[in-house]
Order: sequence, then structure tokens, then C-alpha cells
Amino acid sequence: MESIGDLTVTLSSLVEREGLDTEEARNVATVTVAAIRGLLLQEVLTPGTRPEDAVTLILCMKKGRPPDPRSHPER
Repeated sequence: MESIGDLTVTLSSLVEREGLDTEEARNVATVTVAAIRGLLLQEVLTPGTRPEDAVTLILCMKKGRPPDPRSHPER
């Protein structure tokens, strides 16, 4: 992969294989890449901010359910 665009195309293809139509797969891939970029920027600007919490939230949103508070031990 040479660019973010390549990553979006690759993710879109994978999502399409999971059963989404082309436009919806492209939207999911675009939002996923944006989330990854945001998490990377957050880590650069504020190291140690626990990005795994954000990743858990994103994954739960995709599944359509709230995050399980037991998924992370108390801080």
C-alpha cells in the first residue's frame, strides 16, 4: 500500500465481502480510516491516552451495542 486511499480501497473490498453494498462498504472504510488517523494523531499529540478505549468503543458502535464496562479493568 502506498497511500491512505489504497488502505480505504482495501478495507472497502474486505467490507464488501462481508455483505455490504459498494457504497456502504466505501463509507465504512472511509470512517474506519478516519478513526485510525484520529487515533494516531491523538497518540502523537497526547501520548499514553489509552487508545484501546476508543478502539473498543468504535468496534461496539459497529456492532450496534454499547461497550461492556467489564471489558477494561478499573484504571
